Amino acid sequence: QIFLNLLSNGIKFTQRGQVYLHVEAEDETATHQTFRFKVYDSGIGISEEGQKKLFNRFSQVDCSTTRTYGGTGLGLAISKQFAELMDGSVGVQSEQGKGSLFWFSAVFKKALSV
Repeated sequence: QIFLNLLSNGIKFTQRGQVYLHVEAEDETATHQTFRFKVYDSGIGISEEGQKKLFNRFSQVDCSTTRTYGGTGLGLAISKQFAELMDGSVGVQSEQGKGSLFWFSAVFKKALSV
């Protein structure tokens, strides 16, 4: 669900250019594996001030974003909660007018060998 939310946001805010996904393994123990999921886009980007609001409920970068692109401002807040429930985190790196990188990490329990 988190991955789909980040991907759909990337597509929604990118009129021209690209959106791509990347998954990488991070920490590993005998029983668990951590993965980081990344969504890069070449869309409208987000100011530093806007980035501070993104993961709060009912928050969007500005009112014109809601009018232009729609949304309730809940998707990223819910994604953050889901990531934290999976012992992970969520974040963003962005520059206005140059696109964004949204990512989340999650810890998965390894399957037992049979």
